[in-house]
Amino acid sequence: DQKFIGTVPERKETHNTPVAHPAEAHPNPPTTPAHPLTTTTTTLIPQPSQPNLPTSNLPTPPKQTFKMAGGHVKYRHLSRTSSHRQALLRNLVTELVRQESIHTTWPKAKEAQRLAERLITYAKKNNETSRRQAQGILFTPDELMPKLFGPIRERYLNRPGGYTRVLRTMPKNKFDQGDSAILELVDGPKDMRFAITAAAVARDRKLGTGHTDITIKNIQKVTQFRPEGRDQFEEMVEKVAGLQLNMNELKDKAVKKE
Repeated sequence: DQKFIGTVPERKETHNTPVAHPAEAHPNPPTTPAHPLTTTTTTLIPQPSQPNLPTSNLPTPPKQTFKMAGGHVKYRHLSRTSSHRQALLRNLVTELVRQESIHTTWPKAKEAQRLAERLITYAKKNNETSRRQAQGILFTPDELMPKLFGPIRERYLNRPGGYTRVLRTMPKNKFDQGDSAILELVDGPKDMRFAITAAAVARDRKLGTGHTDITIKNIQKVTQFRPEGRDQFEEMVEKVAGLQLNMNELKDKAVKKE
């Protein structure tokens, strides 16, 4: 037997859970009491009270804003499937190369303008790859490839861009009154702005008034990259002035007959 020298200190309880006497327990004790080692207690630590600060002097935190990227339609669907839309644009561009001016709706003209600009860029490159790409756009390449890589390419060889123009017109279809426009090749024989600007200059010269800022700007636009543009513009002005004179004479004759 081992003998202890002195007295053994009493063991103190380290947990904060008071031990209840069996007689003072809950009137409805659980059937399976929990093990004393698994019993846990939660002690709430009091937080120090903060002084009431004025809310008006506190800085307002920045609000987080989330913006959606894009929002702009990449292209107009034109109420058609992908294959039908591509065939429509190819047909419009083919007719544009053939006639150099077409009249269609505004959305179709704007979408065909993008394809026409790309086609003329292929013609300016004038290599084997660009020829194959241009041939895949035109519906009648055997007929229009010589014109595209000939006169049209030479016309825009010194122009950095902007080979086509879209001009709004009166509604072509009177039933739905849809927005209509003219898609044309600039500096060509059917350049509408060239003729309209010449008519404005002829009218100003007849009335003896000065040109407006828009007319001066249009004169620079239509003659900037056109070879011998000033001479051709003066010829067009004289031609329009002669037509206006003939129209006035016809009106005077009609009035005299009445």
